[in-house]
Amino acid sequence: MSRLLALLALPLSVSGFGVECDILDNDKFNIKDGKYDYYDGLALKVNSFFLSKGISFLPRLDAIYKFGNVTRFFGPEGKRTYTSIEDLHRAYLSRASDPVTVIKGVLQAAMKLNVDVHAIEKLLPSAEVLSMAEKSAARFREGKPLSMLDGVPFVVKNDVNVKGISTLAGMSATSKVGKAIKPAAENDRVVARLLDSGAILIGVAAQSELGLSPTGFSEWKKGPLNPHRLNRFTGGSTSGVAAAVSMGLVPFGVGTDGNGCNRIPASLTGVVGMAPTYGRVRFDAPTASAFKNVHYGPIAGNVEDVAHVMSVIADGKENHEYDTYYHMHYRQGFLPKMHLRAFTHPSNEVVKVGIFTKWADSCSKDVIKVFYDTVHKYPGWKVDHFTVPQMAGQLKTQIISLLGEYGNLLSEGSLSHLEYSSKIMVGLARTVAGSKSKKKAVSSIRGWAMAKWEAVFKKVDFIVVPTVREVAPKIPGKYFDHRPFDPAFEEMFVRSTWVTNLLGYPSISVSMGMSKEGFPMGLQVIGKHWEDDKLMKVASQFQQYTEPTRAKPTMYNHELI
Repeated sequence: MSRLLALLALPLSVSGFGVECDILDNDKFNIKDGKYDYYDGLALKVNSFFLSKGISFLPRLDAIYKFGNVTRFFGPEGKRTYTSIEDLHRAYLSRASDPVTVIKGVLQAAMKLNVDVHAIEKLLPSAEVLSMAEKSAARFREGKPLSMLDGVPFVVKNDVNVKGISTLAGMSATSKVGKAIKPAAENDRVVARLLDSGAILIGVAAQSELGLSPTGFSEWKKGPLNPHRLNRFTGGSTSGVAAAVSMGLVPFGVGTDGNGCNRIPASLTGVVGMAPTYGRVRFDAPTASAFKNVHYGPIAGNVEDVAHVMSVIADGKENHEYDTYYHMHYRQGFLPKMHLRAFTHPSNEVVKVGIFTKWADSCSKDVIKVFYDTVHKYPGWKVDHFTVPQMAGQLKTQIISLLGEYGNLLSEGSLSHLEYSSKIMVGLARTVAGSKSKKKAVSSIRGWAMAKWEAVFKKVDFIVVPTVREVAPKIPGKYFDHRPFDPAFEEMFVRSTWVTNLLGYPSISVSMGMSKEGFPMGLQVIGKHWEDDKLMKVASQFQQYTEPTRAKPTMYNHELI
């Protein structure tokens, strides 16, 4: 074991916080192997050609998409498992439905379904929501919708600021950790962008406390519960958003992803979840400046919905901490513009995907079978097998890095009002945050890991792996009394998702099929830095292939139109 890995391991061993990754933990770190020494999680610099102000290639492509934003359709027309943003837009244009009718149905269904599923933390006042719907309906009558999202309902995770609502981040209202919890004075800039595009916010969704548990379970909410079977976990921490989308209440929602938080619940509830390239989406939450593990992205019923949402939320032009980070590291004057080039100009080239067999084979037998059956039969993909050493060590590094960032953010305040497990995690996080040696070790191992994964990406276009090791696990009865501290169990959820958060890569979870018992399984596709459009396009094509295998929850569901 290297000295740096030892630095990571020592203080955590006394707490029993271990990460085992079965047969993957075979090799030793060789820090001298890593050419990105002291790497801190930023996505790599894009080619200077694309960033040149004289040759503004990417911004022009963004403008091409914007010019046709209201009429640009990327998904297939016709009945699919989930009503899409494009389906709603077609219905509004043809007068087959209207935003007021849709929103009234959503509010009624939300109040009914939430009694059992506990997905929604708080609904906005119905008068406020219906007022937005009436304004949207008027724009469609005039033939002047603002965008493809006009009149489309959505929710956001409760760690995202919504004006007038307390940003509890899954905590009890009596919590005293961190800053005092008060109703937000302003909307997060991402929420503001969506509202400016005509989308209709119906409320904020529940989550695990402080986003600390990948089970997605909140002791305070006694959920959220998986709409496919209420005795199963949703996964998390963006559990409420995923459950709301899975039930068909909303076509999309938005949340933060610190270690699979969007992708894990998307996989376990049968929808699509994305963590874009780090820094791609500028947002205002405290995690924006405190965390380099957190990505802000959409959860939706369909990949094309994710693309439309990304075209709005990643389109910020205002200055942000992310711009400062990248300018400091790469001397870039600005971040690459968001665009959907892969959708507007699709390629017919064969897609090269990488599979790390031991990584995939650490999943359950049911998941392994569906993964290989689907991937090897899928046309248009050329599979290349690769290996990367010290997977368990890298996972542990990501967890410790994330804990350190939590410790910095939550360095003050009483822990007495937190869940039992959260008290342990925040206490541990504060210890990690105070260790300079750990910070140095994490940065060095990140640099080592970046060199390894970049070598893989020189040979393949994407990497694919099951999003979660197994289908949604049963919720033990003890969770309804208090959520226990069980890191060995929770490691199972994050075994495949950490690469994105450790190294800044974009990734997306898309349905790859159902188990014999009727539980969804997700395929995670990991892409190269800044190639979010290509990632979404290849996931869109894969979803069309697996669409016949998808299914909404049988009891807990709503049809938008």
